[in-house]
Amino acid sequence: MTFTEEYYESEDLNWNDLTNSQQQFLEERLISSEVLTRCDELIDDAYDKECCIKEHDLNFSNMWYDPAPEGDEQYEKYISSYFIITEWLSSEIDAIGGCVAMYKGLHIWGRIESGQGLAMNHELKEIARKFKPLKISV
Repeated sequence: MTFTEEYYESEDLNWNDLTNSQQQFLEERLISSEVLTRCDELIDDAYDKECCIKEHDLNFSNMWYDPAPEGDEQYEKYISSYFIITEWLSSEIDAIGGCVAMYKGLHIWGRIESGQGLAMNHELKEIARKFKPLKISV
């Protein structure tokens, strides 16, 4: 059995608008291994103590909708929850326009969606869509 560079051509989409292999990658790799823990209290505490923010420079990337939804005025994104994530996932989220920051040596993801599980998150699904399993030749 050998692995080749060929990818599966087509797979039906599931309830989450992903293929089964992308869904598996989302759940088993991204959520289980790359999203480490929720850290709302850590970030809320940093915002409560202004000196911490200035000292450690808690600035999230991609905080503005661009282009602005209407007119020339830009709108700031509202972050609803915070997660400590791996460096790899941080760079992937940043590349697709998600909000990420470094705080005390940790990679922090500012999730702007709320009211649904991580498996339904737009940014994580975009990363999972890049995943293409290798076709196995026997």
